[in-house]
Amino acid sequence: MKRFMLLTMLAFCGNLNNAMAQSCLPDGITFTSQSEIDNFPLNYPGCNELNGYITISGFDITNLEGLKNVISIEGDLNVKSNMCLTDLKGLENLKSVNGDLSIRRNSSMTSFSGLNNVTSIGGSLLIVTNYKLRDVTDLYNLQSIGNRIWIWNNPYLTSLEGLDNADLGGITDLRIMYNERLSTCEIPSICDYLSGDTDTTILISDNAAACNSVEEIQNACVQLESIVTFFGTANPYGQQIVFKYTLAEDSPVKLQIFDRMGREMATLVDQYQTKGTYIIEFNNGSLAAGIYLCVLNTSQGKQTIKLLKVTGQ
Repeated sequence: MKRFMLLTMLAFCGNLNNAMAQSCLPDGITFTSQSEIDNFPLNYPGCNELNGYITISGFDITNLEGLKNVISIEGDLNVKSNMCLTDLKGLENLKSVNGDLSIRRNSSMTSFSGLNNVTSIGGSLLIVTNYKLRDVTDLYNLQSIGNRIWIWNNPYLTSLEGLDNADLGGITDLRIMYNERLSTCEIPSICDYLSGDTDTTILISDNAAACNSVEEIQNACVQLESIVTFFGTANPYGQQIVFKYTLAEDSPVKLQIFDRMGREMATLVDQYQTKGTYIIEFNNGSLAAGIYLCVLNTSQGKQTIKLLKVTGQ
């Protein structure tokens, strides 16, 4: 009798585990209200690998916490025309989108917080007409994008940092246009892409200075390479950071660390330095876990790297 009960319990637990991790919704799903988002775990228990698409478009949607168990989407992820959605928190467990990741016409969205663990986009990355979007730094774990990148008409976007580590080798259509404050495009992934011999569609215009044409971005990439031959540290990092950089010529230098809100957390160097290599150590025990930007300013330009401090280190 005890053996029978044990086998029954094991079978039940096995079925429960299967219910907790399963593929579902081959025809996709569209959310048009907050209540539909909230009820998703109840209506589709264990549904975390979507075989279809997800569309999120509703005037009263304010958060995506109901989607916290979703880990992969086989189709597209469309987030569009949401008036009250300020970020994408709730999608922290999402790791891959095999179709397009399209974020369009979200009038209140300021960041992509929630997409921090996405590593791959099989199709296109489309960031279009998000009027309050200020950065894309939350895409820092993104490693690959399939075929297109459109970054279009985001008036408060100032930098493409966050896309630094993505492999753009398969991109056939790159459009960065009508982002009037966008001035930092010379990130490693874009520099590498524009330096290649590619027969692709590349349209870059109507952004801010230094990001207003292919030539401007290429010049900024070359300029940074001539000023700083190496500047970096291991990421994520713990209590101690070691910065190493080489100046091609004498220059005033300012090396600063900022948090994501643009607040200056530390100034490591603010002086005139001669041509050569410098090493700076910084004990960052006072900094909370999170993302920081380290900015090196010289007389010929600046370079920015992103730093990730992990909780408990």
